[in-house]
Amino acid sequence: MSGKHVWWTSPRDNQCHAILKTQVDGPGDGTVDAECGGVLILDEVTKSPNNNWCTSCLRAVGETADDHRWR
Repeated sequence: MSGKHVWWTSPRDNQCHAILKTQVDGPGDGTVDAECGGVLILDEVTKSPNNNWCTSCLRAVGETADDHRWR
């Protein structure tokens, strides 16, 4: 989807969220911030997309999304 992001699935909402690649290790507290403003717990996420995209993340990523269907 995006060259600057990874897309991880949260079990809490079963949606794929955009995470900046520079943030994938999180701040050291076991969490990582999604582009939608949500917080994902690293021990819970699936580090692969399930094609159920978070609409707010898609909007936040916008033009940086590699997949033109989401623009």
